[in-house]
Parts: sequence; C-alpha cells; structure tokens
Amino acid sequence: MRLLRAVSLSLGVLLATAVLIDVAVGGVARPMRWEIPAGMEGWVLAQFADPACPAMGSDGIFMVGVVGADGRACTSSDLPRGWQYRRFEAVGPNGRAQIGRNLITYRGVDEVRQREAFFVGPANRADPQLLPPDWR
Repeated sequence: MRLLRAVSLSLGVLLATAVLIDVAVGGVARPMRWEIPAGMEGWVLAQFADPACPAMGSDGIFMVGVVGADGRACTSSDLPRGWQYRRFEAVGPNGRAQIGRNLITYRGVDEVRQREAFFVGPANRADPQLLPPDWR
C-alpha cells in the first residue's frame, strides 16, 4: 500500500511539473468558442489584429469568434498564443448546437499575418485550392 501511494504521488508530481513547464514555455490561452452559421460548410478565414474590426467577444471564460455567412471572421483582438481549448457551435434561428471535432479540419495558424483558417465539414471536402490565394 505504501509503494502504491508513493508511486501515485510521484506520478502526480511529474504530471503537475509537466503541465507547469508547458504553461511556462508555450502558455495557455483563454478557451475559444467559434459561432458558425448553422448549415455552413466551407473554409472559415479568421483575421486577427485588424484595427478596423471589433474586439473579440466574451462569454464567461470563453472568447467568442463570430463567423459571417461568407465564412469570414475579423477582430481587432490579437491572435491567441499557446494551447487553447476550442469549441465550435452552429448558430441558427433554433439556437445553437456543438459541431463535432470530426467536422473541423485545420489549415493552420499564421502568426506573422495573425490569421487562422479551418474547414467546417467532412475532411475529404477540405480542398486547400478553394482558399483565396493569399490564404494558402
């Protein structure tokens, strides 16, 4: 019993240390909720740090990004840095529903241009050639 307790304590300390190192090196950003028009399938192009756009919304602990019907989102807020939990919700006249992670395909984040792109829909339809040339 003592050995089991010592091993459990050691593993707990190692896990806590790993989490602290990860936070110190890369950081952790506030969770993000993307609100996407219900029924939308296609590329979402999010531009951050654009002074002509409004600041990112907030709902409790979540930062809220709103995607227009054209698949674009724009905010004056900076691109979040570090690990971040993301939730994707379809928003329509009947409310909202969470979109499964299997229906989100990341193109990636461009930290230099403060951009993020992801596809909503089946991964086999996420054709990068459908992105605007400056987003490829």
